Amino acid sequence: MKKSNENILIKGLLHELSPDEEPLFQQLLEEKPEAVLFATNYVGILGLRAIKNLQLNVPDDLAVVCFDDNEVFDLCTPAITAIRQPIESMARGAVKILMGEMGVAKKSARKQVKIQTSIVRRDSA
Repeated sequence: MKKSNENILIKGLLHELSPDEEPLFQQLLEEKPEAVLFATNYVGILGLRAIKNLQLNVPDDLAVVCFDDNEVFDLCTPAITAIRQPIESMARGAVKILMGEMGVAKKSARKQVKIQTSIVRRDSA
């Protein structure tokens, strides 16, 4: 049963793709999009492997950005542009909310926290 590209995109955004789904990713890339945004580090690494297998040239054939930075992306050639999350700040906020829920600290009225991301511009986009 052939999966549609829309399903590949949605599945890639909702959770991490398994290695047996990598051929589906290659199928999407064979359609020659101008750019891809990988939603997680793991999906980004699978995507970079598919890009390599298809012998695509980043950024000449395809621009690449990955949500959430990883030190591996700086080691790639070309280095991969990433959207960095403030992990330490996110962890502090989560602990504060959790401590409030447990009654250990003052309960926060806010359950939803906005975070400021930053773009790490490298050579891939």
